[in-house]
Amino acid sequence: MELVQRTCDAVCKDGPWRALAIAGGVYGSFFVLYSGYNKGKQLPGKSKVHASFTGDFTVADNLKRIFGKADKFSKRQLNKVVALAGLTLTGAASIPRSVCWEAWPSTRWNVFLVGAGSLAAHTAYSVVDYYGASPTKVLEANAKSGHKYEWVALLAGSVAQLGYGWVRWRHGALSDAAGDLLVAATTAGVIHFYLIETSSGKPEDLPVRPWGYVAFAVPAVSLTAWIANQLSRSL
Repeated sequence: MELVQRTCDAVCKDGPWRALAIAGGVYGSFFVLYSGYNKGKQLPGKSKVHASFTGDFTVADNLKRIFGKADKFSKRQLNKVVALAGLTLTGAASIPRSVCWEAWPSTRWNVFLVGAGSLAAHTAYSVVDYYGASPTKVLEANAKSGHKYEWVALLAGSVAQLGYGWVRWRHGALSDAAGDLLVAATTAGVIHFYLIETSSGKPEDLPVRPWGYVAFAVPAVSLTAWIANQLSRSL
């Protein structure tokens, strides 16, 4: 019981343990609700979104396949979870301090660090896996056949990484100025995610499993809250 109490005390206080609890919850949710879900078949005349929302769950089988052996499929599935969890965490950290982080500055900073670190790992793996770590192939931007906006996605992803890097190395905590930059970087990250996943750039061609939309929703909340904050200051 004493160990349980100490754990609860650590998680309830502002600091890295609370951030790790948040990150663990986010990662856990993506492994269960994203990786554990199978998209349905794409029917004639139906969109990829329709197929994504007509699937089913086989959580145990899917996780066994992912963690059972280190093949290309499992590595790419893990990479997807790392990317989506990272974008969700940076999106959460992007929510303005006055909205929900006022009492938890250390937690917010550590949530950001876990999210940004996840996205850095995702970027490194993707550059090696899809582009063979070749700058020339990255610039050619044709690793995903038929994706007409792949180059825009790569540009947006680069902007996001530059923004996260600047916040990491130039700020020891998320001041209002750093928070503004974080919102911009996370918005660029969302643009990357959207365009790298959809071949035509149209919403109906987005083949993302339902829980993947959390990685859109959380940054959208942060952007909306940031805009509301800016408007309230100007009035």
